[in-house]
Amino acid sequence: MPRAIDHEQRRAEIGAAVLRLVAREGIDAVTVRRVAAESGWSTGVLAHYFGSKDEILAVAFQASSDAYRRRFANIAADARPRTVLRAALTGLLPLDEARRDELLVWYGFVSRVLASEMLRAFPRDAYRELRTILAEVITAGQHAGEIRADLRPGDEARALLAFCDGLALQHLFDPAELDHDELVRLLERRLATLEPAPDVRPGAPVA
Repeated sequence: MPRAIDHEQRRAEIGAAVLRLVAREGIDAVTVRRVAAESGWSTGVLAHYFGSKDEILAVAFQASSDAYRRRFANIAADARPRTVLRAALTGLLPLDEARRDELLVWYGFVSRVLASEMLRAFPRDAYRELRTILAEVITAGQHAGEIRADLRPGDEARALLAFCDGLALQHLFDPAELDHDELVRLLERRLATLEPAPDVRPGAPVA
């Protein structure tokens, strides 16, 4: 009996191959022939699954987003909101080779995304999802007394994403000047601005 084909697994393998190719050589390297060689699948298989270059890039973009979701899912469910927030934001910074490659792909897609309505939906939806996640964690932190009550969670989530985007991009341009330790230090400094004043922390004596 012929072995059943796992189509989702095959698409995931192709998406991972595109990620490697873009991280290594840039988005212009993505052609059916190059992706076939990188993935180990024939050009015929790629033609079966994808009708255009944008469809191939969409799978790779989804693979990059899925990698972040897996990292976030590994955060302990019972962790304090501030710990979850730190882990969620750290996951956006290029602190290892895998995350660096994901960011190279993300930024490599920018010019293509702006010219493609279909591709534009992926970063748009990814940012919306991230803002929702961060806003929920910030709200939980406010309820726990770990984050200032005067902050608007949605606004702060957007600002934190912009902050991490900026750090990541500067690191890619100049990793010697903005190394991993410096990325973490600056993130910790930014997170410190969310802390409530000592006299309004839970259990603090009332004046």
